[in-house]
Amino acid sequence: MRRGVDLAVIPGGIDEVVLADPVHERVFLKRRFGFVKLALEHGYDLVPVYHLGESQMYGMLPLQRWGPILRCRLWMTKRFSLPFGFGVGCWYCPVLPRRVPCVSAVGDPVVLPKIDSPTMADVAKYHARYVEALVATYNEHRHLLPAYAGKDLEVW
Repeated sequence: MRRGVDLAVIPGGIDEVVLADPVHERVFLKRRFGFVKLALEHGYDLVPVYHLGESQMYGMLPLQRWGPILRCRLWMTKRFSLPFGFGVGCWYCPVLPRRVPCVSAVGDPVVLPKIDSPTMADVAKYHARYVEALVATYNEHRHLLPAYAGKDLEVW
C-alpha cells in the first residue's frame, strides 16, 4: 500500500464463509472497519464488488442456518479461526462446488480522501458509504440471476 499498488481485500473474511447460505444473501461488514481505515491512511478509493452465484455453489443442512446454531458457528469460527459447517456441492463429489452461473457486479468507486490519522468518526462515515454502495451494487445487479432476484442483501 505504501507503493500505491492496487489491491483487492475481502473484508468479510472467514466469518462470511460461515454465513454463506443458498437461502439468504449475507455479508459480514458491520464490525469490519480496518480496511476503511487503511484506505483512508493510504489514499485508496473503495470499489464495491459483489459476486452473485457463490452462495448457490453449496447446499447446507437447514439446522446449520438456524439462528442459535449459526451464532454458535460464528463464535467457534472466531475462537478457533476455522469455519464450522457442512456444505454439499455437486452430486458426484460433494466437496466440489455445484456448476452454477456467476456474475461479478462492480459498483462505482467510493472516493476517499487521504487522511494520515483518521478518527473513528472518519472511518465510520466512509464505512457507511461503502456499505451503502455495496448494497446498491447488489440491488442493481441481482436481477441478472433468478436465484437472487427476490433476495435482499443482509449486512451482519
